[in-house]
Amino acid sequence: QSPEESRTMQHDERYRKQILVPEFGPAGQAALSGSSIAIVGCGALGSAQAMLLARAGAGHLILIDRDIVEESNLHRQILYTEADATACRPKAAAAAGHLAAVNSRIRITAHAADLDPARADELLGQSDIIIDASDNYETRFLINDWAVAHNRPWIYGGVLATGGMTATIIPGETACLACIQSEAPPAGTSPTCDTAGILPPVVHAIAAIQAMEAIKLAAGRHESVLRGLKIL
Repeated sequence: QSPEESRTMQHDERYRKQILVPEFGPAGQAALSGSSIAIVGCGALGSAQAMLLARAGAGHLILIDRDIVEESNLHRQILYTEADATACRPKAAAAAGHLAAVNSRIRITAHAADLDPARADELLGQSDIIIDASDNYETRFLINDWAVAHNRPWIYGGVLATGGMTATIIPGETACLACIQSEAPPAGTSPTCDTAGILPPVVHAIAAIQAMEAIKLAAGRHESVLRGLKIL
């Protein structure tokens, strides 16, 4: 048996149970393993999305977040440890390290940076799919504008207290964020996790839907993605 055949067998065994799903199969796994997915925000939603996609074998994860890990993050941001908080590690770098320990066969690029108009091309340019795990509408509308201009699908998501929402946006096929919500609410007028709180299970519920939508998109199953805004 050649080294290449051995690696292929190990790869197939690792993902065997998801390859068994008829709607996914070997072709879906190959497409996912060849995909590049950007996750904007490595907090609560981003932690869960990244863990699910790393374990599923997404070929290249691009992690974008400028914040550091704090103790108050630990109850809901599953990628991080007390040691990360004590060391004030940048979230993107800490996430990349923990994900590499989960799946050493995927590529992970960490950017400890803000997503802003000046750097959008640099940070998002390699992505096939973008997942929103941000905590503000300014970033979400930036993702929307960039994705529409560059014909990239993206998955909006937000959580607060005991509820959440998500929408899968495919330019040219679905409504975009500006169609769903014409403009961002004025800064400081909307409740946040700092003011209204958040219970961890709702984070995982929304993040799981977003990760599943990303897998569908990577596998080319556009006909099976969720249409419209879904509210939990």
